[in-house]
Amino acid sequence: MQFANHCEFASTRVDSRFKRRIHGSRGSAKAVGSDLIDWKYVSLQALWLLGLSVVVASFSYHHWLARTTNRRLRDQLKASSWGIASSFGLMLFCLSFTIKSEGVLESMLWALLFLGYLWRMIFLAASARKR
Repeated sequence: MQFANHCEFASTRVDSRFKRRIHGSRGSAKAVGSDLIDWKYVSLQALWLLGLSVVVASFSYHHWLARTTNRRLRDQLKASSWGIASSFGLMLFCLSFTIKSEGVLESMLWALLFLGYLWRMIFLAASARKR
């Protein structure tokens, strides 16, 4: 009896979370409406995932470059190319959390981090261009 109530509650919760409207008869259920996919949620998740992917890909590239050129990884990570790429990835990460934060203080802290990484990326790009 408790299991049946739990399953009924779980299915109700899932249906209300996704806001499904199902119409049809005789087993031919057809979902209607454009609210089946929350595109804002998907976009924000993709944004932070893209940001961390940029950081991991850049680290992987610089690790490979350090091994190929017989340099230490520490020296390779001091290059401006690593700083620019990692700042860009972390900037995307912070941007997604700035947008999806619910509290004002939380949004301001994520925005502050976003601006810090933006400033770092611009500074490193400008100093690399002078060389």
